[in-house]
Amino acid sequence: MPAPKPKSKTRPQPKRRAAPARIASTADLAAHLGLSEWTVSRAINGHPEVKEATKERIRKAMEETGFRPNPVARSLNGKKLGIIGVCFRRSLSPMIAGKVTLLDEHLRRHGFQALLSINRQDEENEIRILAGFHHLRVDGVILVETYLNPAQIEGALRATPRAYVDPSHPELFPKVFLDRARAMQMIVDHLVASGRPSLGLLGFSSGQHRRWEGLAKAFRAHGLNLKELPIFELGQPGGESYAEGIALAEAALAARANRRLPAAFIALNDQIATGAIQRFQEAGLRVPEDVAVVGFDNLDSGRFLKPTLTTIDQQAETLMKHAVSLLLDQLARPGDAKLRGRSVTVEPELIVRMSTGGAA
Repeated sequence: MPAPKPKSKTRPQPKRRAAPARIASTADLAAHLGLSEWTVSRAINGHPEVKEATKERIRKAMEETGFRPNPVARSLNGKKLGIIGVCFRRSLSPMIAGKVTLLDEHLRRHGFQALLSINRQDEENEIRILAGFHHLRVDGVILVETYLNPAQIEGALRATPRAYVDPSHPELFPKVFLDRARAMQMIVDHLVASGRPSLGLLGFSSGQHRRWEGLAKAFRAHGLNLKELPIFELGQPGGESYAEGIALAEAALAARANRRLPAAFIALNDQIATGAIQRFQEAGLRVPEDVAVVGFDNLDSGRFLKPTLTTIDQQAETLMKHAVSLLLDQLARPGDAKLRGRSVTVEPELIVRMSTGGAA
């Protein structure tokens, strides 16, 4: 008789946790994956300390189960959303976009996502944006270059933690701001030292309070008369563009019929300065021999102009880093009233290039 065949041994299969009938919360998803709810929440919010393999496992489970976290429900349960509202003014200047990009990067490093909203140069619109952030129960709000006053912001945001970047009203705290007064003093000092005490402004208006403070102080220091300063204002709010620079330079050239062209112009930003340089050169003027031009922002394009552009570096990286710290410190210590009164001043840097007779 043939020998009986040995019975085959079947290896025990690892038990797979069955998916619940419905995953309605991060707690359900955590139980399904055998992870802590804290780990799942941090992974969903993109926290950098959660391993990529764990994040990928959670993402795959969310796809398989169709689970999507409900941020409003999380906030109603007293949990952090991991979302920061960011409100910034509409502008044609790349500087604003650069600042917001830096804000988003710094927030992500700390495990937060930025909810971005553009204020279209309208107070009522900005108030609605802030009220919307409050109703969404975001963890905090960062306002970039707001013109609202404290009462307007308090009415919209209530107790929502906030931080300000370059606010117009000096009573707003906590804030970080570029010392624009110091920047204007640096520019005037440089132009006067280079033999150009006759100055003009391109794109300025009465709203730039700190810049005017710096101008007044610098003019007094050099014995110049601020009332004689020719000012060519923007045609429309938020129009700080290259085309506006051309138009402002055209207005300055037209004014030569009544007065001599200033030896140097200080532009509101680099784009206006660039447009002005082009128009001056088209009119047969040499920059800086016949007229010098200074910008403000230190955009990359300024390094490639002919002539290269003298400008102010806003230290945007430092500004945004401080803004995030001012807000996150409040979230970490909500009972500390001292944190809500902090103010950080960032020192500008004057970059001297060929448009005022400096090196390339």
